[in-house]
Amino acid sequence: MQFKTSDEAYTIYNEYAKSVGFGVRKDVYRIHPNGVAIKRRFVCSSEGQRHADKLQSMTPKRTPRQVTRFNCKACIVVVFDSEAKLWTVKEFIGEHTHPLVPYPSSMFLRSHRNVSREALEFATCLNDVGVRKCQVMGHYAHIAGGFLNVGFTKKDLYNKMGKERRSRCIDGDANTLLANLEDKTYVS
Repeated sequence: MQFKTSDEAYTIYNEYAKSVGFGVRKDVYRIHPNGVAIKRRFVCSSEGQRHADKLQSMTPKRTPRQVTRFNCKACIVVVFDSEAKLWTVKEFIGEHTHPLVPYPSSMFLRSHRNVSREALEFATCLNDVGVRKCQVMGHYAHIAGGFLNVGFTKKDLYNKMGKERRSRCIDGDANTLLANLEDKTYVS
């Protein structure tokens, strides 16, 4: 199987992972000395194990975090073929060492929770006309036919809306506030 870009390979592997029931992480990234990427490895989000010092340093005062690493070997490795200018699958391991998530719930795994551009614009428009952030998710879920059909959580939407708001504030919060106050003094 061949892809035009490594991002395309990641997208297709992520869609496969969503249908099977696991999350994906970007792992290895190799660069040729001339600066061109030559290898990418995408792994199951349960790949590897928690560091031993993290397991031993848990104090009884604190509740230990849930184990999320099961030494899973499932992965896909793509390498860049410089002659064909395509990314080719070099290795694919499909066996998992942990239980997989059923499909309706797999959309809530980290690699599958994406707030689309359309959803963000819809939420921003609702927020601009006075609908509170806490109500925006309810309206979007109603349109989508339920929370299971949305594909992201309320926290994902809040984070994305905050990131969008901060990106619009180019000069920083303080400078933007001062500019707004100066504009109001000139109007008065």
